[in-house]
Amino acid sequence: VPVGGKVLKFVAWIDHPDGDERPVKTKVWADGRLVFDGAIRRSAPLFLDIPATPGQTHMVLETEIDRLWAPRDYGMPDRRGLGLSVRDWVWE
Repeated sequence: VPVGGKVLKFVAWIDHPDGDERPVKTKVWADGRLVFDGAIRRSAPLFLDIPATPGQTHMVLETEIDRLWAPRDYGMPDRRGLGLSVRDWVWE
């Protein structure tokens, strides 16, 4: 991600149908630094303020979750495995 400010406003969520009953363990790294390690619920998006690494022109974001969900397991024709959705990021 090209650096365009001092702080990256990062928004992500999960849409797992059972995500409130079974929160999804999530990790987020920025430039190799762990900036979030916890569980997120379907009803509570993840909001992070991630400071830019001084002197860098780009930021590398990595994410990990402990499980995907498959719409076909819920009777939908969609065959994808879905995980963390990154809704937006904005520099301030």
